Amino acid sequence: MRNTQKVKLFLEKWKTKKLPCKDVLYEYKSICTNLLYEDEELVQETIKILRKNIYLWAKNFSNVYKKHTGIVSKYDLKNKKDWFVESISNESAHMRTSGSTTGEPFSYLRWEPFLYFIEGTNHYDLIANEFNISKTPNILYFFNTMNVKNNEYIFVKKNSKNFMEHHGIERKATTHFPNYIMQRENENKFFLYLLEYLKKINFDIIFAPGPTINSICNYVKKFNFQGKLCSLLSNSNEMLLSNDAKYLLSNNLVDNICDHMRCWDGGATFFTCKDKNYHLLDNLSWCEEIENKLISTCYFSLPSPFLRFWNGDLCKITDKYQRCDCGRLYRNFEFLENRPFSIKGNSIKEYRQKILDKGIKNLKQLRCSQDRIEIVSNKELLEEDRKYIQELLSKFKLYFLIEEHG
Repeated sequence: MRNTQKVKLFLEKWKTKKLPCKDVLYEYKSICTNLLYEDEELVQETIKILRKNIYLWAKNFSNVYKKHTGIVSKYDLKNKKDWFVESISNESAHMRTSGSTTGEPFSYLRWEPFLYFIEGTNHYDLIANEFNISKTPNILYFFNTMNVKNNEYIFVKKNSKNFMEHHGIERKATTHFPNYIMQRENENKFFLYLLEYLKKINFDIIFAPGPTINSICNYVKKFNFQGKLCSLLSNSNEMLLSNDAKYLLSNNLVDNICDHMRCWDGGATFFTCKDKNYHLLDNLSWCEEIENKLISTCYFSLPSPFLRFWNGDLCKITDKYQRCDCGRLYRNFEFLENRPFSIKGNSIKEYRQKILDKGIKNLKQLRCSQDRIEIVSNKELLEEDRKYIQELLSKFKLYFLIEEHG
């Protein structure tokens, strides 16, 4: 049966059924992945049912939503007894955001029956399929992992059980893990080794956060790297600088770049398609913008409902749908700033501006890595300038780094 027929049958049934009901989501699975290719009217009617279901679920089973209206933040959800839906706690996994370098840790429940469907099939597999990645790819995985040994620059593994390390659940990947310990001991030596390593292996995917990609660009220029880095540069976690993306594409260092994110705390999900448009995945969650705040409602967050939740991210979203050349419906979306610098009401842009106003020379950028803020300059900063930055950013873990190129 074609997906359009399935959508119509779904609507015909659930327009008249009593909500909320878990079965809505189980039956929705068969039409979810291709929903955004359908006619706008069908898409909007389906989303209306999904939003109504989670709204009524939250109001009926989560005490915090019986007392609260409007936008919620993690501060409204601190009392887990008021928030969690205990009746399905046995179907849930306790999750915890680290807060990165600037936010407080925050715990929530993830609904396990839909983990692989949402993040495997409808995120990582979706992206790899969009860019025609091999079913047996080589992946350079630039995220924190236990898969490193102290005496190896790169650790290689084929049988990982972590689907993120395979970039989905459809692929059997050979995953290459850079050693963060050796990188931080001597970044110059590490990246010289890495670039030589990249010449030997045709990588299908480099999966990395924005700050790592920025460092790669710096050392590509410094060591005059010749060749291709990978087919698909997959960026998540921290924002990719637009200048880095332009540099990599214009110099044919990568074939494609996908900027993407899946937030389990709130459900916001987006990716850039092969036609370079940003797509909010409205088939997984509903996002809206209020005063540049990214407000999200997750259809699947039954154990700990996220209803009009602000996780700290900033964005711009339009309401009107357009049809992308890739075939999907989409609303114009721009990601402005992510949570590590806004979750406590602190914006990295404000800090940058204060440093610029101070007139500090040779500063390239401030960027958030896995566990610290990196102060990147072209040359050694003056001691008085270092002291000013340390006092300004005293609540954060800092690392001063010199990158002459880029």
